[in-house]
Amino acid sequence: MGKEKSEIFSAIGMISKASEGKLLRLDELVEQVSRRTGYSREKVLETIYFLNKRNMLDIRIKIHY
Repeated sequence: MGKEKSEIFSAIGMISKASEGKLLRLDELVEQVSRRTGYSREKVLETIYFLNKRNMLDIRIKIHY
């Protein structure tokens, strides 16, 4: 895993621990990770998808409309 993915993965871990199991909105997560790492929102989303596809993250969503 490259430096960018590793930094994003680490930031997600810190945010996950700080949230204490509370649900986060996707946009909030992406914004927080982007601010912590300095990477674009697009790069963060791409990395979240990459990590989820490789079973390194377990991202679950609930859609309300």
